[in-house]
Amino acid sequence: MSKRKIKAMHSEYGLKRGCLCKDCENLIVGSWRGKKYKKCLWYGLSHSDATDWAYSYVACGKYGIPFDEAKNFPLMGKLKRGPKDEEGPIEGQITLF
Repeated sequence: MSKRKIKAMHSEYGLKRGCLCKDCENLIVGSWRGKKYKKCLWYGLSHSDATDWAYSYVACGKYGIPFDEAKNFPLMGKLKRGPKDEEGPIEGQITLF
């Protein structure tokens, strides 16, 4: 399991030393299509394995702070790459349309 996600959480929210994600109220456990999953509400939810979480991660600074959808935005949404700038034709280039 990639630790890139938890590193992003630590970078954004800091570390909560001595605490693990497994004890945080924001770690949710459920099942989907017969498979058990663990997800962090502060990181974001998806049906992808890419957002699966580990009990053993050292907690971030949001440990024990309830996630409120109306007030908060998951970090996953902030990390997504935005659309690329549209490039026009190079000067002197022939276009087909």
